[in-house]
Amino acid sequence: MRNPRFIYERRKQLLSIFNIFFIFFFVRIVEYYILMPSLNFSSHGVITAAVGVTILFFYQKLVFGNLSSLGLAFNPIKIFKWIWIGAVLSLCPFIIISLIEFFSYKIIGTKFLLRVYSFGYTIGVHGASIWITSIIFCAFIAIVKAILFETLFRGLFLSRLRMLYSFYVANCLQSIMYMVWFLIIPLRYFIWKNHSYDTKYIIKLCLFYIVFEFMCAFKWGLLTRASGAVWVSLIDHIIFDFLIESIHFVKPAGDENWYLRAFMVMLASFCMTIVYYFYRKKKRPSLFKDSKTQAANFTDEETKVQKPEIIDYKDAISSFNKDSDQT
Repeated sequence: MRNPRFIYERRKQLLSIFNIFFIFFFVRIVEYYILMPSLNFSSHGVITAAVGVTILFFYQKLVFGNLSSLGLAFNPIKIFKWIWIGAVLSLCPFIIISLIEFFSYKIIGTKFLLRVYSFGYTIGVHGASIWITSIIFCAFIAIVKAILFETLFRGLFLSRLRMLYSFYVANCLQSIMYMVWFLIIPLRYFIWKNHSYDTKYIIKLCLFYIVFEFMCAFKWGLLTRASGAVWVSLIDHIIFDFLIESIHFVKPAGDENWYLRAFMVMLASFCMTIVYYFYRKKKRPSLFKDSKTQAANFTDEETKVQKPEIIDYKDAISSFNKDSDQT
């Protein structure tokens, strides 16, 4: 039977994590259900991302003096390696899946067009200036949103959950929170009562987001642990979002397999990440040990995470038991 103090401290830390999550989630609800209906354009979640990044940055930088607890400890020697790994894990799957789609259309004889656009703005329809603006805006959104998601879910939540659970349990929990974060997108159609989308389509969309976003978060959690920093998952996230949103294979009728392409690219990247994860686990086993005494001896390559306001409940229980024995 577990010590009551053990249960109390775990619940306390879980409550702290969920409180942070719901604060940011509330901002997201305000954007999607209050601001977006009154806007003339879709915000694409950039308002929540910008507010979240600002809050996280000032909280960590001003209160704790650095960004290490968000997994952004800067190492000039390793940064180019992290960028290279993140780029390979995002570019290679995208190129492979795009080539498969290209040749499948050729073999079947389906006519298609390769288009580079973002949010529906193309050169031929809207002009070069609007097209360039939309591409730049797409890159900006990809960067800001990726910074929020990786620092919040993989940097803050994953590091705190690892103090309470094993890595795989912690990674599943942060993946579930990330999945819930995105379910607000298809569910808003019920609230807005958009009749252009029937119930079956919305249910399918919800199932897609459940599987797809969970896989994304779990993969980026594996990358964070295998590399010892959030930088690799951050670079991978930015490139993936930008490519998926800007490069399209469109049929003449306007039909496009966007959801299927995004899912297959992420699935291919997920498989590559698993290979990379076990390669790193074999090469650097010290990265994959949960012991706090071993974690204290990590080299500069590993993320040295500060854990403010987190009580080491195992040490607290041990000292509590010693005091009880002495009395």
